[in-house]
Amino acid sequence: MAPLNDECNRAQDLVIGVATQGSTCDATDIITSVCGVDPNEVFYNVNGQAGASYSVTVSAGAVLKRMLTCSMTEGGCVTSDTLVCSATGACSQIYLVETAGACGLFTITATQL
Repeated sequence: MAPLNDECNRAQDLVIGVATQGSTCDATDIITSVCGVDPNEVFYNVNGQAGASYSVTVSAGAVLKRMLTCSMTEGGCVTSDTLVCSATGACSQIYLVETAGACGLFTITATQL
């Protein structure tokens, strides 16, 4: 059975400061292999406070990529990213996560800087 966050519009909200275990096993290929590793991806969302910055990281063997929209990615495939919210409003960013190999387990964490 596919993970609940197998689709961008069902991205799992991360709890700031809490490491979240994830898996690409049984996920489907919604966005064609954007990072050149496992073609299956899952999605996570970071909700930030106005004026705050966050570090978003994944464990070894996984990569993440920002989603501009649920059908378009932005930037490169990385193991960490910094999300900066404007001083005037909260922000939200969806990330795609892929793992090396047919499927894999990983940890994703969003930490306030």
